[in-house]
Amino acid sequence: MINIRKLAAIDLEFLGPKVILAEFGLGALGAMILGILSLRAGIYRFHSAGMTLFGAYLLLLGMNYVPLLLHAIDMARHGSARQEIADELEDKRMAFRKYRRQSLLLLLPLVVPTAAIVQRTHRRRAAQSGPSAALQRLTGTASRKTLPDSDATPSTYVRLAFRCPCAAHPWS
Repeated sequence: MINIRKLAAIDLEFLGPKVILAEFGLGALGAMILGILSLRAGIYRFHSAGMTLFGAYLLLLGMNYVPLLLHAIDMARHGSARQEIADELEDKRMAFRKYRRQSLLLLLPLVVPTAAIVQRTHRRRAAQSGPSAALQRLTGTASRKTLPDSDATPSTYVRLAFRCPCAAHPWS
């Protein structure tokens, strides 16, 4: 499966953030703008099914670059591109070959956004089901909540809703 974050990271690392941010930005906006113009021309001016399909293809192709652009912006801000691909830098030829093949999937509409959503869901599940979450489930501490007494004031409910986990405050 295509790894969106690493695909953006290898480009950032070896081509630089200026080139990659411009490429991904133009790839997203340019393809979507051309797609909209082609759709409009195919529907209203030429009444051509081929032109309409081509416009839809360009529009969806531009959407492929949006997740890449977002990951590239994030990694450029934090300077984390090298860390993302650190395990693959030992054999650069193999890494380039792998990601060159994966970059061909950019030509298929909506493959990259779909893969980005799937990968983000997997990362969130992995973070939620890490060792600490598993320990909380085993001990039952994750589902226990302290309920206020029946004579509690509304401010008690507010304090429970915003309870600080560090227990340093007198109301926690």
